[in-house]
Amino acid sequence: MDRWNRDESPIVAQRRAWIGQRSAIVRKHGRAVTLAIALRLLRRARTRSEILAAVDEILVEHAGIAAFAVIDSSGETPELLHALGLSREEMARIARGAPSRTPIARVPLGAGDWMLGVIVINRLVAHKASLDAFDEELLAALGAQVAVALHAARVATTRPTMRPPRLSRPEGQ
Repeated sequence: MDRWNRDESPIVAQRRAWIGQRSAIVRKHGRAVTLAIALRLLRRARTRSEILAAVDEILVEHAGIAAFAVIDSSGETPELLHALGLSREEMARIARGAPSRTPIARVPLGAGDWMLGVIVINRLVAHKASLDAFDEELLAALGAQVAVALHAARVATTRPTMRPPRLSRPEGQ
C-alpha cells in the first residue's frame, strides 16, 4: 500500500500542475471572451436606446461599475444621455460639466481627434477596489465603439429615407 501512495504522488503533482496551468489559461482567455462578448452586444445595437442599454450591461456586468454617466459633448452644450447609480443632483451637476465628486475615470467617446463625448465613472461595486489593466483595455475599446455606434444611430435617424426612382417598363414587356 505504501508503494501505491509513493507512485501516485508524481501523478497527483502533475495533475495539480495541469489544473494550475488550466486555471491561468481560463482566467486569461476568460477576460478576452468577456471583452468579445461585451463588444458584440454593442455591435448588435442599432438605436440610441439599445446602444445605451448595451453600455449599461457592459459597465455593470463586465467592468464592475456601479455609478456612471454617458455625456454627449458634440453639440453646443453637453447632453446627459444616460446615467446609472447617481442621484438627481449628481446627474444635474454632471450635465452642467461639474461632477459632484472626483470621478474614478473618464472614458473618451471617440478616437484620435474625433470626440463625441465621455463616460464619467463615479463609483465601482463594493467588492472592487480599483480598475485593473483589463478594465482599462475594456473601457478604451468601449469608448471608441460607443462613439461610432452613437454616431451611426444619429445618422440613421436624421438622414432622409430615399427610394430609388421607379423604372418605367417599355410597352410590351
